[in-house]
Amino acid sequence: MIINVKADIKQIFKQGKKFKWQRPVKCKHCGESRLWGHGFVLSFFDGFGQGLYLKRYRCPYCHTVFKLKPSGFFYRFQADIKTIFTSILSRIYKSRYLPQLSWSRQHFWFTALKRNITAYLSNTWNRGLAKGFIELVRINKIPVTGSI
Repeated sequence: MIINVKADIKQIFKQGKKFKWQRPVKCKHCGESRLWGHGFVLSFFDGFGQGLYLKRYRCPYCHTVFKLKPSGFFYRFQADIKTIFTSILSRIYKSRYLPQLSWSRQHFWFTALKRNITAYLSNTWNRGLAKGFIELVRINKIPVTGSI
């Protein structure tokens, strides 16, 4: 299970395993208040040439493992939400993708957004792709995921 926490990704990179993670108060699965440290997992994010160590915790009762992740990222995405949304806006209003990111990745986000708007908001959605992105986030859907 992933828990989004407020953390500066640059500090995580700089401090590595010495970064002071905010310990979860209780297990999100069973409510137990004692969680054990369960090491680190290497995760990759855009803008960093190497993986970042993210802290893990384990509930001793239900055995659920939690990975702490800095907020601002969709589940299983290396690019932050702001970058993805900026790419979508660039494609909508300038008819081009951002030059610093790969075209194929941005095209995947754009086409996935259109598909997810149709799937979750209806095929008659007429309020635009940018508002569709925001609405999908509001209803807790990842707007640019390939899986529906």
